[in-house]
Amino acid sequence: MVEAGKYIPFHEFHFMKIPVITACLISILHCLLNASSLIAQQSPAITPRIRPAYAVRLGGVFSMGLSKGSTPFEESANLAAKVSDENRVWIGENCDLTAFDYVSLPPRFYAPIVRDHPLFTPMIRVSATKMFENNKHSESVGGWKDELLKAALKPNSKIILPIDNQAHWMDCSSKEWASHWREQAYLEMRETAAQGVVATDLPVNPKFPLWTSRNDTFSIRLQSASDFLQRVHAPVDYFLNVEATGFNTLAGHTTLPPAYSTGLSELSGRLWDELAPHIDGALVSGWVYPLGAAKPTIEKFWEIELEAADRYARQDKVFIAQAAYHNDTELEYVVASYLLVAHRQGRFVLQPMPVFPGRRLDAGLSLQVLQKELIDKSRYFNVKLGYSDQERHLISAEGGMVWRRAYDRGIVYVNSSDSITVRILMGGAMQRIDGSRVKLVQLKPHTGCILLYSTRKI
Repeated sequence: MVEAGKYIPFHEFHFMKIPVITACLISILHCLLNASSLIAQQSPAITPRIRPAYAVRLGGVFSMGLSKGSTPFEESANLAAKVSDENRVWIGENCDLTAFDYVSLPPRFYAPIVRDHPLFTPMIRVSATKMFENNKHSESVGGWKDELLKAALKPNSKIILPIDNQAHWMDCSSKEWASHWREQAYLEMRETAAQGVVATDLPVNPKFPLWTSRNDTFSIRLQSASDFLQRVHAPVDYFLNVEATGFNTLAGHTTLPPAYSTGLSELSGRLWDELAPHIDGALVSGWVYPLGAAKPTIEKFWEIELEAADRYARQDKVFIAQAAYHNDTELEYVVASYLLVAHRQGRFVLQPMPVFPGRRLDAGLSLQVLQKELIDKSRYFNVKLGYSDQERHLISAEGGMVWRRAYDRGIVYVNSSDSITVRILMGGAMQRIDGSRVKLVQLKPHTGCILLYSTRKI
Protein backbone atom coordinates (compact mmCIF):
# COMPACT_ATOMS: atom_id res chain seq x y z
CA MET A 1 0.00 0.00 0.00
CA VAL A 2 1.50 3.36 -1.03
CA GLU A 3 1.05 6.20 1.41
CA ALA A 4 -0.54 9.35 0.08
CA GLY A 5 1.92 12.08 -0.79
CA LYS A 6 4.94 9.75 -0.70
CA TYR A 7 7.44 10.19 -3.57
CA ILE A 8 7.79 7.11 -5.78
CA PRO A 9 10.72 6.82 -8.18
CA PHE A 10 9.75 6.37 -11.80
CA HIS A 11 11.18 2.85 -12.13
CA GLU A 12 9.18 1.68 -9.09
CA PHE A 13 5.97 3.29 -10.40
CA HIS A 14 6.43 1.68 -13.84
CA PHE A 15 6.77 -1.86 -12.56
CA MET A 16 4.02 -1.49 -9.97
CA LYS A 17 1.52 -0.65 -12.74
CA ILE A 18 2.39 -3.50 -15.12
CA PRO A 19 0.16 -6.14 -13.46
CA VAL A 20 -2.76 -3.72 -13.39
CA ILE A 21 -2.37 -2.73 -17.03
CA THR A 22 -1.96 -6.37 -18.08
CA ALA A 23 -5.11 -7.35 -16.21
CA CYS A 24 -7.07 -4.53 -17.85
CA LEU A 25 -5.88 -5.53 -21.33
CA ILE A 26 -6.77 -9.17 -20.73
CA SER A 27 -10.23 -8.15 -19.53
CA ILE A 28 -10.82 -5.94 -22.57
CA LEU A 29 -9.62 -8.69 -24.95
CA HIS A 30 -11.92 -11.18 -23.25
CA CYS A 31 -14.92 -8.85 -23.74
CA LEU A 32 -14.05 -8.30 -27.39
CA LEU A 33 -13.80 -12.04 -28.02
CA ASN A 34 -17.16 -12.63 -26.37
CA ALA A 35 -18.75 -9.82 -28.39
CA SER A 36 -17.29 -11.17 -31.63
CA SER A 37 -18.62 -14.62 -30.83
CA LEU A 38 -22.08 -13.19 -30.12
CA ILE A 39 -22.12 -11.19 -33.34
CA ALA A 40 -21.03 -14.26 -35.31
CA GLN A 41 -23.92 -16.23 -33.82
CA GLN A 42 -26.55 -13.53 -34.51
CA SER A 43 -25.50 -12.33 -37.99
CA PRO A 44 -26.72 -14.51 -40.89
CA ALA A 45 -24.17 -15.48 -43.49
CA ILE A 46 -24.23 -13.33 -46.62
CA THR A 47 -25.25 -15.57 -49.50
CA PRO A 48 -25.11 -14.86 -53.23
CA ARG A 49 -28.21 -13.94 -55.18
CA ILE A 50 -30.20 -16.55 -57.04
CA ARG A 51 -28.38 -17.63 -60.25
CA PRO A 52 -25.14 -15.77 -59.31
CA ALA A 53 -23.35 -16.96 -62.46
CA TYR A 54 -25.79 -15.16 -64.76
CA ALA A 55 -26.24 -11.44 -65.38
CA VAL A 56 -29.99 -11.72 -66.06
CA ARG A 57 -32.22 -12.07 -63.00
CA LEU A 58 -35.69 -13.54 -63.42
CA GLY A 59 -38.99 -13.19 -61.60
CA GLY A 60 -42.35 -11.47 -61.82
CA VAL A 61 -46.06 -11.78 -61.20
CA PHE A 62 -47.67 -15.14 -61.99
CA SER A 63 -51.31 -16.22 -62.04
CA MET A 64 -51.43 -19.21 -64.43
CA GLY A 65 -50.02 -22.73 -64.59
CA LEU A 66 -49.24 -22.91 -60.88
CA SER A 67 -50.78 -26.06 -59.44
CA LYS A 68 -49.55 -29.65 -59.70
CA GLY A 69 -50.44 -31.23 -63.02
CA SER A 70 -51.99 -28.04 -64.38
CA THR A 71 -51.87 -26.95 -68.01
CA PRO A 72 -49.72 -23.91 -68.85
CA PHE A 73 -52.75 -21.63 -69.12
CA GLU A 74 -54.83 -22.90 -66.25
CA GLU A 75 -56.35 -19.85 -64.55
CA SER A 76 -54.81 -20.84 -61.25
CA ALA A 77 -55.51 -17.56 -59.46
CA ASN A 78 -59.15 -17.41 -60.56
CA LEU A 79 -59.60 -21.05 -59.52
CA ALA A 80 -57.80 -20.47 -56.20
CA ALA A 81 -55.49 -23.34 -57.18
CA LYS A 82 -52.40 -23.51 -54.98
CA VAL A 83 -48.80 -23.30 -56.16
CA SER A 84 -47.36 -26.81 -56.07
CA ASP A 85 -44.41 -27.88 -53.91
CA GLU A 86 -42.45 -28.70 -57.06
CA ASN A 87 -42.96 -25.18 -58.36
CA ARG A 88 -41.96 -23.74 -55.00
CA VAL A 89 -38.61 -25.54 -55.23
CA TRP A 90 -38.13 -24.37 -58.82
CA ILE A 91 -38.93 -20.77 -57.87
CA GLY A 92 -36.31 -20.79 -55.12
CA GLU A 93 -33.64 -22.08 -57.51
CA ASN A 94 -34.40 -19.76 -60.46
CA CYS A 95 -36.19 -16.56 -59.41
CA ASP A 96 -35.04 -13.59 -57.34
CA LEU A 97 -38.60 -12.51 -56.58
CA THR A 98 -42.18 -13.53 -57.31
CA ALA A 99 -45.67 -12.26 -56.61
CA PHE A 100 -48.75 -14.48 -56.49
CA ASP A 101 -52.36 -13.88 -55.52
CA TYR A 102 -53.08 -14.66 -51.89
CA VAL A 103 -55.61 -17.33 -52.88
CA SER A 104 -52.89 -19.26 -54.75
CA LEU A 105 -50.58 -19.57 -51.76
CA PRO A 106 -50.73 -22.20 -48.99
CA PRO A 107 -50.04 -20.91 -45.45
CA ARG A 108 -46.39 -19.86 -44.94
CA PHE A 109 -45.67 -20.69 -48.56
CA TYR A 110 -42.62 -18.47 -48.84
CA ALA A 111 -40.95 -19.48 -45.55
CA PRO A 112 -38.95 -22.46 -46.94
CA ILE A 113 -37.76 -20.40 -49.93
CA VAL A 114 -36.49 -17.55 -47.76
CA ARG A 115 -34.90 -20.03 -45.38
CA ASP A 116 -32.89 -21.62 -48.19
CA HIS A 117 -32.39 -18.37 -50.16
CA PRO A 118 -32.26 -15.45 -47.67
CA LEU A 119 -32.03 -12.81 -50.42
CA PHE A 120 -35.19 -13.95 -52.21
CA THR A 121 -38.00 -11.35 -52.17
CA PRO A 122 -41.48 -12.90 -51.61
CA MET A 123 -44.59 -10.88 -52.50
CA ILE A 124 -48.32 -11.07 -53.12
CA ARG A 125 -50.40 -9.30 -55.79
CA VAL A 126 -53.40 -7.24 -54.66
CA SER A 127 -55.63 -4.81 -56.56
CA ALA A 128 -55.64 -1.30 -55.12
CA THR A 129 -59.16 -0.59 -56.36
CA LYS A 130 -61.06 -3.83 -57.09
CA MET A 131 -62.83 -5.35 -54.09
CA PHE A 132 -64.78 -8.60 -54.21
CA GLU A 133 -67.35 -9.74 -51.70
CA ASN A 134 -66.05 -13.25 -52.32
CA ASN A 135 -62.89 -13.39 -50.21
CA LYS A 136 -61.48 -16.20 -52.33
CA HIS A 137 -61.41 -14.10 -55.51
CA SER A 138 -58.09 -13.40 -57.19
CA GLU A 139 -56.49 -9.97 -56.66
CA SER A 140 -58.98 -9.12 -53.91
CA VAL A 141 -57.58 -7.88 -50.62
CA GLY A 142 -60.36 -9.74 -48.80
CA GLY A 143 -62.23 -9.00 -45.61
CA TRP A 144 -65.37 -7.65 -47.25
CA LYS A 145 -67.90 -5.90 -45.03
CA ASP A 146 -70.99 -3.92 -46.00
CA GLU A 147 -69.62 -0.70 -44.49
CA LEU A 148 -67.13 -0.58 -47.36
CA LEU A 149 -69.97 0.27 -49.76
CA LYS A 150 -69.55 3.87 -48.64
CA ALA A 151 -66.08 3.83 -50.19
CA ALA A 152 -67.20 2.29 -53.50
CA LEU A 153 -67.40 4.27 -56.74
CA LYS A 154 -70.38 4.20 -59.08
CA PRO A 155 -69.40 3.31 -62.66
CA ASN A 156 -70.51 5.21 -65.70
CA SER A 157 -73.47 3.35 -67.22
CA LYS A 158 -71.79 3.52 -70.63
CA ILE A 159 -68.79 1.56 -69.41
CA ILE A 160 -69.01 -2.21 -69.26
CA LEU A 161 -66.94 -3.36 -66.32
CA PRO A 162 -65.27 -6.80 -66.34
CA ILE A 163 -66.54 -7.64 -62.86
CA ASP A 164 -69.82 -8.98 -61.52
CA ASN A 165 -72.45 -7.60 -59.15
CA GLN A 166 -70.53 -8.77 -56.10
CA ALA A 167 -67.47 -6.78 -57.07
CA HIS A 168 -66.78 -3.09 -56.50
CA TRP A 169 -64.40 -0.44 -57.71
CA MET A 170 -63.17 1.37 -54.63
CA ASP A 171 -62.40 5.07 -54.17
CA CYS A 172 -58.68 5.44 -53.47
CA SER A 173 -59.26 8.84 -51.89
CA SER A 174 -61.25 7.17 -49.09
CA LYS A 175 -59.44 6.92 -45.75
CA GLU A 176 -61.63 3.98 -44.77
CA TRP A 177 -60.70 2.05 -47.89
CA ALA A 178 -56.97 2.75 -47.45
CA SER A 179 -57.11 1.65 -43.81
CA HIS A 180 -58.94 -1.58 -44.70
CA TRP A 181 -56.59 -2.32 -47.60
CA ARG A 182 -53.46 -1.81 -45.52
CA GLU A 183 -54.67 -4.02 -42.66
CA GLN A 184 -55.84 -6.82 -44.93
CA ALA A 185 -52.79 -6.76 -47.18
CA TYR A 186 -50.49 -6.93 -44.16
CA LEU A 187 -52.50 -9.83 -42.76
CA GLU A 188 -52.24 -11.76 -46.03
CA MET A 189 -48.51 -11.12 -46.18
CA ARG A 190 -48.02 -12.46 -42.67
CA GLU A 191 -50.06 -15.59 -43.41
CA THR A 192 -48.00 -16.40 -46.52
CA ALA A 193 -44.60 -15.21 -45.17
CA ALA A 194 -44.45 -12.54 -47.89
CA GLN A 195 -42.40 -9.38 -47.42
CA GLY A 196 -44.11 -7.11 -49.91
CA VAL A 197 -47.09 -6.43 -52.12
CA VAL A 198 -47.60 -5.50 -55.77
CA ALA A 199 -50.56 -3.13 -55.90
CA THR A 200 -52.33 -3.07 -59.28
CA ASP A 201 -55.13 -1.01 -60.85
CA LEU A 202 -54.19 2.47 -59.62
CA PRO A 203 -56.50 5.28 -60.79
CA VAL A 204 -53.72 6.78 -62.95
CA ASN A 205 -53.81 3.70 -65.18
CA PRO A 206 -55.20 4.91 -68.55
CA LYS A 207 -57.43 1.81 -68.67
CA PHE A 208 -59.10 2.68 -65.39
CA PRO A 209 -62.92 3.04 -65.83
CA LEU A 210 -64.77 6.35 -65.93
CA TRP A 211 -66.95 7.47 -63.03
CA THR A 212 -70.07 9.55 -62.52
CA SER A 213 -69.91 9.75 -58.72
CA ARG A 214 -67.59 12.77 -58.90
CA ASN A 215 -65.80 14.92 -61.44
CA ASP A 216 -63.38 12.65 -63.23
CA THR A 217 -60.18 14.38 -64.34
CA PHE A 218 -56.59 13.23 -64.45
CA SER A 219 -55.58 15.60 -61.66
CA ILE A 220 -58.27 14.13 -59.41
CA ARG A 221 -57.16 10.61 -60.25
CA LEU A 222 -53.54 11.52 -59.53
CA GLN A 223 -54.46 13.05 -56.19
CA SER A 224 -56.54 10.00 -55.35
CA ALA A 225 -53.63 7.66 -56.14
CA SER A 226 -51.21 9.82 -54.17
CA ASP A 227 -53.50 9.91 -51.12
CA PHE A 228 -53.95 6.14 -51.22
CA LEU A 229 -50.24 5.38 -51.55
CA GLN A 230 -49.31 7.72 -48.72
CA ARG A 231 -51.82 6.05 -46.41
CA VAL A 232 -50.84 2.47 -47.20
CA HIS A 233 -47.09 3.00 -47.47
CA ALA A 234 -45.52 1.25 -44.49
CA PRO A 235 -41.82 0.63 -45.23
CA VAL A 236 -41.21 -0.68 -41.72
CA ASP A 237 -43.82 -3.41 -42.23
CA TYR A 238 -43.60 -4.33 -45.93
CA PHE A 239 -42.45 -3.32 -49.42
CA LEU A 240 -45.10 -1.38 -51.35
CA ASN A 241 -44.59 -1.94 -55.07
CA VAL A 242 -47.07 -0.67 -57.63
CA GLU A 243 -48.11 -1.39 -61.18
CA ALA A 244 -46.62 1.67 -62.88
CA THR A 245 -48.90 1.80 -65.93
CA GLY A 246 -49.34 5.50 -66.74
CA PHE A 247 -46.21 6.61 -64.86
CA ASN A 248 -44.63 7.98 -68.05
CA THR A 249 -47.36 10.65 -68.03
CA LEU A 250 -46.49 14.23 -67.11
CA ALA A 251 -47.82 15.22 -63.69
CA GLY A 252 -48.92 18.66 -64.91
CA HIS A 253 -46.70 20.52 -62.46
CA THR A 254 -43.12 20.67 -61.25
CA THR A 255 -41.98 17.60 -59.36
CA LEU A 256 -39.16 17.18 -56.87
CA PRO A 257 -36.65 14.38 -57.51
CA PRO A 258 -36.54 11.73 -54.77
CA ALA A 259 -33.61 11.60 -52.36
CA TYR A 260 -32.09 8.64 -54.20
CA SER A 261 -32.39 10.23 -57.67
CA THR A 262 -29.57 9.39 -60.06
CA GLY A 263 -29.71 12.88 -61.53
CA LEU A 264 -31.15 11.65 -64.83
CA SER A 265 -33.61 14.07 -66.36
CA GLU A 266 -36.30 12.16 -68.28
CA LEU A 267 -38.21 11.19 -65.12
CA SER A 268 -38.52 14.80 -63.99
CA GLY A 269 -42.06 16.16 -64.12
CA ARG A 270 -43.57 12.72 -64.57
CA LEU A 271 -45.42 10.39 -62.22
CA TRP A 272 -42.15 8.53 -61.67
CA ASP A 273 -40.97 11.52 -59.62
CA GLU A 274 -44.38 12.57 -58.30
CA LEU A 275 -45.20 9.22 -56.64
CA ALA A 276 -41.66 8.04 -55.85
CA PRO A 277 -41.73 9.06 -52.15
CA HIS A 278 -44.75 6.82 -51.52
CA ILE A 279 -43.60 3.54 -53.10
CA ASP A 280 -40.75 1.05 -52.72
CA GLY A 281 -40.72 -0.44 -56.19
CA ALA A 282 -42.54 -0.82 -59.49
CA LEU A 283 -43.98 -3.29 -61.98
CA VAL A 284 -43.89 -2.14 -65.61
CA SER A 285 -46.07 -4.10 -67.99
CA GLY A 286 -44.70 -3.79 -71.51
CA TRP A 287 -41.28 -2.51 -70.49
CA VAL A 288 -39.33 -1.58 -73.66
CA TYR A 289 -41.75 -3.67 -75.75
CA PRO A 290 -45.49 -3.21 -74.96
CA LEU A 291 -47.85 -6.17 -74.96
CA GLY A 292 -49.98 -6.26 -78.08
CA ALA A 293 -47.80 -3.74 -79.94
CA ALA A 294 -46.37 -4.40 -83.38
CA LYS A 295 -43.01 -2.83 -82.50
CA PRO A 296 -41.01 -1.70 -79.48
CA THR A 297 -41.69 1.53 -77.64
CA ILE A 298 -40.35 4.73 -79.21
CA GLU A 299 -36.90 5.93 -78.19
CA LYS A 300 -38.18 8.69 -75.88
CA PHE A 301 -40.18 6.27 -73.74
CA TRP A 302 -37.44 3.63 -73.99
CA GLU A 303 -35.14 6.10 -72.26
CA ILE A 304 -37.72 6.90 -69.57
CA GLU A 305 -38.27 3.23 -68.79
CA LEU A 306 -34.54 2.48 -68.65
CA GLU A 307 -33.96 5.42 -66.32
CA ALA A 308 -36.78 4.21 -64.07
CA ALA A 309 -35.30 0.70 -63.93
CA ASP A 310 -31.84 2.12 -63.31
CA ARG A 311 -33.10 4.27 -60.43
CA TYR A 312 -34.67 1.36 -58.58
CA ALA A 313 -31.91 -1.14 -59.41
CA ARG A 314 -29.25 1.13 -57.90
CA GLN A 315 -31.14 1.18 -54.62
CA ASP A 316 -31.75 -2.59 -54.58
CA LYS A 317 -35.46 -1.84 -54.82
CA VAL A 318 -38.01 -3.99 -56.62
CA PHE A 319 -38.43 -3.40 -60.35
CA ILE A 320 -40.26 -5.98 -62.44
CA ALA A 321 -39.76 -5.49 -66.18
CA GLN A 322 -42.44 -7.39 -68.10
CA ALA A 323 -41.20 -7.26 -71.70
CA ALA A 324 -42.86 -8.71 -74.79
CA TYR A 325 -41.09 -10.24 -77.80
CA HIS A 326 -42.11 -12.18 -80.92
CA ASN A 327 -38.75 -13.58 -82.03
CA ASP A 328 -35.09 -13.93 -81.08
CA THR A 329 -34.13 -10.53 -82.51
CA GLU A 330 -36.66 -8.79 -80.29
CA LEU A 331 -35.66 -10.93 -77.32
CA GLU A 332 -32.01 -9.95 -77.71
CA TYR A 333 -33.06 -6.29 -77.83
CA VAL A 334 -35.04 -6.71 -74.59
CA VAL A 335 -32.24 -8.57 -72.79
CA ALA A 336 -29.58 -6.14 -74.03
CA SER A 337 -31.68 -3.20 -72.81
CA TYR A 338 -31.99 -4.91 -69.43
CA LEU A 339 -28.23 -5.44 -69.25
CA LEU A 340 -27.57 -1.74 -69.86
CA VAL A 341 -29.01 -0.87 -66.44
CA ALA A 342 -28.78 -4.09 -64.41
CA HIS A 343 -26.65 -3.85 -61.28
CA ARG A 344 -25.29 -6.40 -58.83
CA GLN A 345 -28.39 -6.10 -56.69
CA GLY A 346 -31.03 -8.73 -57.23
CA ARG A 347 -34.43 -7.02 -57.14
CA PHE A 348 -34.43 -5.74 -60.74
CA VAL A 349 -35.84 -8.74 -62.60
CA LEU A 350 -36.90 -9.48 -66.14
CA GLN A 351 -40.22 -11.25 -66.71
CA PRO A 352 -40.30 -12.66 -70.26
CA MET A 353 -43.65 -12.11 -72.02
CA PRO A 354 -43.32 -14.14 -75.25
CA VAL A 355 -46.04 -13.57 -77.83
CA PHE A 356 -47.17 -16.84 -79.44
CA PRO A 357 -49.37 -16.92 -82.57
CA GLY A 358 -52.95 -17.71 -81.66
CA ARG A 359 -52.35 -17.53 -77.89
CA ARG A 360 -53.23 -14.96 -75.27
CA LEU A 361 -50.99 -11.90 -75.01
CA ASP A 362 -50.40 -12.34 -71.30
CA ALA A 363 -48.93 -15.86 -71.70
CA GLY A 364 -45.91 -14.71 -69.69
CA LEU A 365 -48.06 -14.66 -66.55
CA SER A 366 -47.86 -18.46 -66.64
CA LEU A 367 -45.08 -19.90 -64.51
CA GLN A 368 -44.85 -22.83 -66.89
CA VAL A 369 -44.17 -20.46 -69.79
CA LEU A 370 -41.23 -18.98 -67.87
CA GLN A 371 -39.94 -22.48 -67.14
CA LYS A 372 -40.11 -23.41 -70.82
CA GLU A 373 -38.57 -20.13 -72.03
CA LEU A 374 -35.66 -20.58 -69.64
CA ILE A 375 -34.92 -23.89 -71.39
CA ASP A 376 -35.71 -22.89 -74.99
CA LYS A 377 -33.99 -19.49 -74.81
CA SER A 378 -31.23 -20.47 -72.42
CA ARG A 379 -28.52 -18.69 -74.38
CA TYR A 380 -30.23 -15.35 -73.70
CA PHE A 381 -31.25 -15.77 -70.07
CA ASN A 382 -28.16 -17.77 -69.05
CA VAL A 383 -25.52 -15.68 -70.77
CA LYS A 384 -22.41 -15.59 -68.58
CA LEU A 385 -21.26 -12.01 -68.92
CA GLY A 386 -20.04 -11.64 -65.36
CA TYR A 387 -20.43 -8.24 -63.69
CA SER A 388 -20.20 -4.66 -64.90
CA ASP A 389 -19.05 -1.63 -62.95
CA GLN A 390 -19.36 0.56 -66.03
CA GLU A 391 -22.21 2.98 -66.72
CA ARG A 392 -24.07 2.73 -70.00
CA HIS A 393 -22.84 5.38 -72.40
CA LEU A 394 -23.23 6.50 -75.99
CA ILE A 395 -20.43 5.96 -78.49
CA SER A 396 -20.05 6.92 -82.13
CA ALA A 397 -20.63 4.22 -84.70
CA GLU A 398 -20.94 4.24 -88.45
CA GLY A 399 -24.31 5.87 -89.11
CA GLY A 400 -24.98 7.32 -85.67
CA MET A 401 -24.70 6.83 -81.92
CA VAL A 402 -25.19 3.56 -80.09
CA TRP A 403 -25.46 2.60 -76.41
CA ARG A 404 -22.62 0.51 -74.98
CA ARG A 405 -21.78 -1.18 -71.69
CA ALA A 406 -18.84 -3.46 -70.99
CA TYR A 407 -19.02 -6.53 -68.74
CA ASP A 408 -16.26 -8.80 -67.44
CA ARG A 409 -16.72 -11.27 -70.28
CA GLY A 410 -18.32 -9.25 -73.03
CA ILE A 411 -20.00 -6.09 -74.29
CA VAL A 412 -23.63 -5.06 -74.78
CA TYR A 413 -24.75 -2.72 -77.56
CA VAL A 414 -28.25 -1.26 -78.07
CA ASN A 415 -29.54 0.90 -80.89
CA SER A 416 -32.61 2.58 -79.40
CA SER A 417 -33.12 4.88 -82.40
CA ASP A 418 -36.48 4.95 -84.14
CA SER A 419 -34.98 5.34 -87.61
CA ILE A 420 -31.18 5.03 -87.82
CA THR A 421 -29.19 1.86 -88.64
CA VAL A 422 -25.65 1.71 -87.25
CA ARG A 423 -22.59 -0.43 -87.95
CA ILE A 424 -20.08 -1.29 -85.22
CA LEU A 425 -16.56 -2.42 -86.14
CA MET A 426 -14.80 -4.42 -83.38
CA GLY A 427 -11.12 -4.29 -82.61
CA GLY A 428 -11.11 -8.08 -82.57
CA ALA A 429 -13.38 -11.06 -83.08
CA MET A 430 -16.29 -11.47 -80.64
CA GLN A 431 -18.91 -14.17 -80.23
CA ARG A 432 -22.63 -13.52 -80.59
CA ILE A 433 -25.37 -15.24 -78.59
CA ASP A 434 -25.96 -17.76 -81.40
CA GLY A 435 -22.31 -18.84 -81.31
CA SER A 436 -21.20 -17.03 -84.48
CA ARG A 437 -18.00 -14.97 -84.33
CA VAL A 438 -18.00 -11.51 -85.82
CA LYS A 439 -15.84 -8.43 -86.25
CA LEU A 440 -18.67 -6.24 -87.58
CA VAL A 441 -22.23 -5.86 -86.24
CA GLN A 442 -25.08 -4.01 -87.94
CA LEU A 443 -27.91 -2.86 -85.69
CA LYS A 444 -31.20 -1.75 -87.19
CA PRO A 445 -33.54 0.57 -85.22
CA HIS A 446 -34.71 -0.98 -81.93
CA THR A 447 -32.20 -3.82 -81.92
CA GLY A 448 -29.37 -4.87 -79.66
CA CYS A 449 -26.60 -7.41 -79.43
CA ILE A 450 -24.77 -9.26 -76.67
CA LEU A 451 -21.17 -10.07 -77.51
CA LEU A 452 -18.78 -12.37 -75.64
CA TYR A 453 -15.02 -12.17 -75.87
CA SER A 454 -13.76 -14.81 -78.28
CA THR A 455 -10.40 -16.57 -78.03
CA ARG A 456 -10.64 -18.12 -81.50
CA LYS A 457 -9.41 -16.31 -84.60
CA ILE A 458 -11.63 -15.78 -87.65
